[in-house]
Amino acid sequence: MVLSCSRCNGFDFKASKNYVAVVDNNYSDMGFEIVHPHIDDITDHLTNLSDIVIRVNNASRQGQKTIDEFKINDEDMVVLRGCYLKTKLLPVRADDETLLDEILQRTYTAQ
Repeated sequence: MVLSCSRCNGFDFKASKNYVAVVDNNYSDMGFEIVHPHIDDITDHLTNLSDIVIRVNNASRQGQKTIDEFKINDEDMVVLRGCYLKTKLLPVRADDETLLDEILQRTYTAQ
């Protein structure tokens, strides 16, 4: 058993969909359509999870599917990450300061 957030492991997402792409008797050898946080190296697929807007690395199909399926860059999620970074992880990198302010003021538009 592993700890996971309710968004990813809740009824709206994982509980109602099957993301297994390759079935194997050994769980760690199975393949998944999404980034598996305990099997995959997340940074092979997604930018640093302490970034405000999460982006796909290496044109990863798993990374893109994870972002799309779990709505990782929806406004509410980006605002939550921005608030967290602003309050918990200061000092923020200088180039992120404007982005954080736009997110918190809800004037940010995804690109």
